[in-house]
Amino acid sequence: MGTDDFYKIIGRVTVSLSRIDFLLSNIAVDVKLVPDYPEFYGKQNLKQKITELKSKINSHFNESEIADAFINNLNRLDELRQLRNQLVHAVTLQNSDEIMFYNFRTTSEGVKRNVTIVPFNDLAALDTELINLHNDLYTLRKEHFK
Repeated sequence: MGTDDFYKIIGRVTVSLSRIDFLLSNIAVDVKLVPDYPEFYGKQNLKQKITELKSKINSHFNESEIADAFINNLNRLDELRQLRNQLVHAVTLQNSDEIMFYNFRTTSEGVKRNVTIVPFNDLAALDTELINLHNDLYTLRKEHFK
């Protein structure tokens, strides 16, 4: 994978997650978590949004099968969110078939460095998984709220 392909994947991952975030904001209105989507969309912490939606969805649906489908997708999103964070908050180096993500965090014990090595094919899979997740959430919303 060349540099341009790598940049394209980063862009697609970023845009896909933004689209999911916007969709979650509309679902938050559907389950009456907030009166208007900008109130939810404007929150900065996606993990917090996922947690709030999961608790509200459980109490919103009488049919546990529908709630479970939403919760499973939100759990998928939480896992993908963590991978996305590594991708966009890292210094990246690449060689012929993998990318190394260097993340630095300041803790009470000092600066911690975490290096994650990801094959290019895994990045392409992340891109595809985010698109599929968006489509799955969109379908659930369309079937159960519209």
